[in-house]
Amino acid sequence: MTISITKPTVGGSENTWGTTINTALDDVVGVLNGDTASTPDLTEGSWKVGGAAVTADAAEINKLDGFTGDAADLNYAKDLRATGVTTTEFDKLDGLTASTSELNKLDGLTASTAELNKLDGVTATAAELNYTDGVTSNIQTQLNAKASTSTSISAGGGLTGGGSLASSRTISHSDTSSQGSVNNSGTTVIQDISVDTYGHVTSIGSVALSIPPSQSTSFGAVGTYAYLLRKWNSGSGNSNLAVGSTISGSGVGYYTIHGSTSTTQASTVSGTWRNMGMVVSRAVTSTNFSINLFVRIS
Repeated sequence: MTISITKPTVGGSENTWGTTINTALDDVVGVLNGDTASTPDLTEGSWKVGGAAVTADAAEINKLDGFTGDAADLNYAKDLRATGVTTTEFDKLDGLTASTSELNKLDGLTASTAELNKLDGVTATAAELNYTDGVTSNIQTQLNAKASTSTSISAGGGLTGGGSLASSRTISHSDTSSQGSVNNSGTTVIQDISVDTYGHVTSIGSVALSIPPSQSTSFGAVGTYAYLLRKWNSGSGNSNLAVGSTISGSGVGYYTIHGSTSTTQASTVSGTWRNMGMVVSRAVTSTNFSINLFVRIS
């Protein structure tokens, strides 16, 4: 350090030497106390602080130029260096604005730099990325397998609708038949059903069935059968009665046979009867009889 003072002149400062000396001492005290700026020129190892020699050179001391931290800050830097972190690694934090919680999200991360770099330039939002949630195979491959919107669906025979896949399409069953419903009753039933190429009913034919009334089981009622004997008529009508022929009930009856020729009328018969077959067929006389199977038709 250079301190410039004015010394009294021997033999030439008879009345001013005291003031000159006091001024010089004041200048020295001012520099040492730091009240007066000075430009010290210190050689490393030749000056001491608290009795300890300072070995730092000017370049090393200049590294503290502009430092505003305290001893705790310097000790923190010491501890940080002890962790082994390098300057290059520390420089990577330059400009970092992430919070502790944000940095903690990297805790346990096993991805490599190359893997993380794949996110470089990604502008998708979280919602957009979440669209891939659940995807189990290559998305592009799946998209390529999808039908193009230019693909068309053509309605086949008996169908309507169709068109390109650019819109939703409805395939409907064409109405190729004008045949309405048929609701028969009684003895009228469906006889014929016609269909077209697609199996559609095009016509329904009905027919009325002729069904005889229910068979009665009452004695002598219409529809019942009986073995009857031809009555002998002294006037006429006593010849053989052909099968299928009809006869009035007055001409037949229930008889009791005595021997081979004698008969006694047991009861009368009403209505009209049809001859269905002969048991004993012969011309009827006063002594002969004919037994026939008859059905009452009215």
